[in-house]
Amino acid sequence: FLVLRGESGAGKSTFLHTLSFFREGVKTYSVRGNENVASYFSGVEVQHRGLQIHVLEEREALKTYSDREIEDWLHAINGFIRSSRGELALVVWPCNTDELRDRVVALAGRIGGETLLGTSSGVTQFNGPEKSQYVGIAERTLSTLNQGSGLADLGLTVDDAEKCAQQAGTVGGLMTRLSELVIARSAAVQRLVEKEQCRLWVVVVAGNDPIGDVSGLTRGQLRR
Repeated sequence: FLVLRGESGAGKSTFLHTLSFFREGVKTYSVRGNENVASYFSGVEVQHRGLQIHVLEEREALKTYSDREIEDWLHAINGFIRSSRGELALVVWPCNTDELRDRVVALAGRIGGETLLGTSSGVTQFNGPEKSQYVGIAERTLSTLNQGSGLADLGLTVDDAEKCAQQAGTVGGLMTRLSELVIARSAAVQRLVEKEQCRLWVVVVAGNDPIGDVSGLTRGQLRR
């Protein structure tokens, strides 16, 4: 059992769900916020022979849960980890406040002691990527999610991105700032555009399979 402490937007969930990119034989599962924790772990069937990561999602609000609820969850986790089904499993609770971290660790220590938390504190501090990597991450993320479109395609310069990165405390914060900047600039441009928008025709000379060539020269969903 591991408590993963990191700020909101630092990339805790992203890191946990991409572990298979960096280490072979790892598979990550989500325990959604609306799922009953005890029922989830009692129903886990081992279908993967490698390391299983079970992430307690959407449980970062300190005051939402009573000690009794958390204790019930920890009892279920403790029982699962001690069973043969949990032999190759790691259960991770992401926390974004020191108060929740300390509360979970205290209750876990009372329920399972070192068997549940290990001989260390049972907490790993997650700081996310270095700030110098923020812009590169944003560029690759935008390109992946927008058919190759990058910052320039959204009307942003590298200077824009670097300024936002300096103001952001996390990579998630950078993405939020970039999104807000794109929306603001799009609104400004929209006010300048006449109701009858211009039409631009692009003629592409390509081979028998022109889709890739056309995609490389055009953006948007109005391609013919």
